[in-house]
Amino acid sequence: MNVIDRASSISEATSTSAVRPASAQSTSAPTAVSSANGDSVQVSKLGELMGQLKSLAETDPERAKKVLTKISGGIAQEAQKSGDGKLAELAKMFGDAAQAGDMSHLEPKRREHPHGGPPPSAANAYAKANANPMQTVEAIISAALQG
Repeated sequence: MNVIDRASSISEATSTSAVRPASAQSTSAPTAVSSANGDSVQVSKLGELMGQLKSLAETDPERAKKVLTKISGGIAQEAQKSGDGKLAELAKMFGDAAQAGDMSHLEPKRREHPHGGPPPSAANAYAKANANPMQTVEAIISAALQG
């Protein structure tokens, strides 16, 4: 089971609505939720948002395409500002998912080299800005789901 499926099944087990509004405040701290069988599971904010996106894609594919396009644009802007190639790659993945109407474009790709990561220039830009790229991505996704 991939991250999107796991987040979606947890989201479905804890929610009666297809898409729950995301909170305005972004945080990467995991959230404890109980599944239908009573097990407690830790879900990150990003995992919760991805579950909401998957639910949206299943219930309202046209709106999901618009939301995914908005997310792609927001992440692309952040990638351009920071020079982060990984964010640019993520923006492309969201754009591809929007164009195809297929969430499988957001599944992680296997890395060829286990020591990958953002180039030092991007890491330095985030360090200087005291920014967390995952919080930025969470905020972009959350805003797109709300609007």
